[in-house]
Amino acid sequence: MGAVLAYLYNRTKNIKVSIVLHFLNNLYAMLGMVTLLMTQH
Repeated sequence: MGAVLAYLYNRTKNIKVSIVLHFLNNLYAMLGMVTLLMTQH
C-alpha cells in the first residue's frame, strides 16, 4: 500500500491524494471489522 501511495504522490505531486486514499482504505477496513462484530452472536 505504501508503494502505491508513494507512486501516486510522485505522479500527482499532491499529498492530499495519498491522504484521502489512506483514509478510505482505513474506513473500508474499519467497516469490515464492525460488520463482523455486529453479525456475530
